[in-house]
Amino acid sequence: MRKTIIIISIISTLSALFLACSGSRATIRFENLKYPCSTSAFLYGPNQEIMVKGKDLKTVGFFQYEKKYWGILWSAVRLSDSKDVMQKMNQDIKNYNGEGIINLTVVAETHKINNVIPLNVLPIWPGATNVKFYGEIVRRNNVN
Repeated sequence: MRKTIIIISIISTLSALFLACSGSRATIRFENLKYPCSTSAFLYGPNQEIMVKGKDLKTVGFFQYEKKYWGILWSAVRLSDSKDVMQKMNQDIKNYNGEGIINLTVVAETHKINNVIPLNVLPIWPGATNVKFYGEIVRRNNVN
């Protein structure tokens, strides 16, 4: 019984040390986006018709943006927001004379700062998440 308690204590301690407790979290809202955006290969048109890439939509450019989201108190307190992502999306769509973004992909990866042992278990230790945004800027075929 004593050996079992010791083994469980050792495993628990090692698990606590090697798990990254720090991190960050973000909520991505498209409230300030002036154009339609979709994670699929279609958008809805002005009359709510489905417009598909290749048939109704043509790619005029590509959107790409990277951002680090920071947080403290085990990610309970956010230190970053997503306003700059929406500003960049609006600006890129405008620059390419586009009408929206399709195939939007969001990739989130942990930052190396989250793995600093044993500091990552402290609530004041900052955590971060690297987020990459990709998408195709499109416009209708019959619009110049």
